[in-house]
Amino acid sequence: MRNIDCFLIGHYEIGVSRHKQLLRLLYGKNSKNYTETAKYNLSHVRCEDGYYSPSEIFNLVTRNDGTKNDIADTFSLTIAYLGSYLYSHDFSFNYINTFHKESDQAKLAYHLQKGSISTIAITTTYYLTVLPILDIVRFIRQYDKDVKIIVGGPFINNQAKFLPEEELHKVLEKIGGDYYVNTNEGEFALGKLLDA
Repeated sequence: MRNIDCFLIGHYEIGVSRHKQLLRLLYGKNSKNYTETAKYNLSHVRCEDGYYSPSEIFNLVTRNDGTKNDIADTFSLTIAYLGSYLYSHDFSFNYINTFHKESDQAKLAYHLQKGSISTIAITTTYYLTVLPILDIVRFIRQYDKDVKIIVGGPFINNQAKFLPEEELHKVLEKIGGDYYVNTNEGEFALGKLLDA
């Protein structure tokens, strides 16, 4: 029985080296997409001994007690905002704050295997490429081929804004979601999709 109206998925940090590897495999080392991303990529910065994403830089900072930070331990404002909206509009919801932690993936897999989720919303707040979204959708479909997937947020907005229509359709088709939200008021669109 699908008793969770919406399951929210937070950030998925794949790391710069994995990101480059996936781009190379997806497009080829000599492709324009790979070379321009490597040359002009704003998703990582050079710091001392390598390249890091903003969340990896956050994770490098050491706390006063000597332990490392993990951005996954910081509650996602996107999840908080969407969750508050869903709750105030009488939708049931659950969430994982991040996708890269095994415990969060296990929680999602558990609910997918039970068939308790009606709709999944993938937030794209920190994504500059499609790669993390592809991994998440592939994971979801492995456990439940019928659950509805909504993808929205800044990544989708930017693709719709900058890509020619034909390329945009190819990207969305590659993602494999059921619905895409392209608005700055994504919570309202999410609510309407859940009501439909």
